[in-house]
Amino acid sequence: TETVPETETEDAEPEKPKKRKAGIVKFIRDGLQDGSFKGMKNKEIAELARGKFEGSKLQGSGIGWCKGKLKKEGLKIVT
Repeated sequence: TETVPETETEDAEPEKPKKRKAGIVKFIRDGLQDGSFKGMKNKEIAELARGKFEGSKLQGSGIGWCKGKLKKEGLKIVT
């Protein structure tokens, strides 16, 4: 007969959910509001953010979404 190894369920720590980094959101929000990205296309802003924040998968469409969200919140964005 085969023996099946027991799994450690009591002592093992549960996997912690990955925390989203607020840094990239703040970077995008601040840049859109203070004019740092003035004249840049969404794709260019996303490339800049990906270079600054390792592991980011941000695309130009995410920048467009963020711009729309800021406008809905009544915040001024500089384009």
